[in-house]
Amino acid sequence: MEVFADNPKAACGCISACVLLAVVVAGIAYCAGTVEPIAYGLKYNTLSRNIDQSFVYEGGWFIIGPFNKFIQFPMTQVNYDFSDLPGAKQKPIDAKSGVAITMSFSFQYQLIKEMLPSLYEQYNVRYENELIRTTAIGIVKEEATNYNVSDYYTKRQEIGEAMRIALDKNLKYARCVGFQLHKVE
Repeated sequence: MEVFADNPKAACGCISACVLLAVVVAGIAYCAGTVEPIAYGLKYNTLSRNIDQSFVYEGGWFIIGPFNKFIQFPMTQVNYDFSDLPGAKQKPIDAKSGVAITMSFSFQYQLIKEMLPSLYEQYNVRYENELIRTTAIGIVKEEATNYNVSDYYTKRQEIGEAMRIALDKNLKYARCVGFQLHKVE
């Protein structure tokens, strides 16, 4: 460090450069955001409280500017259970098919990337409870009236496929990719 002892301007310049480098690195880190590898992300501005509707991000690191963060949505298929099994998101539902029945079922949905800005605008991050769950209950109860009780034992696959198609048509922001009818009582 004898070089700096003889030349205070060089010492000041070196310290200034190090401070500037630290500020630049911290600024870049503050302006960066990540989206998980199996997720979609919408850029959300924490000051204006608005999302950027022009682009849906997929997994990775991005420079998104200060005061921005990502709101993430699953890219993969999501399982939703209506059963008594541990970890199920919802209890079985009661429906009418000539007589009262209780149905346990599960279905899988996948969010549509292009629809995520609209989904967020309408439901925020509460879409699963407010949209997916309520739509599923309504559609399954409605479809259940198309069959009599004996059909649930003889036409189980047909009923499951009809319910999957009905869910797929009515889940505006997602595709229903599977439906399993577990138990009918």
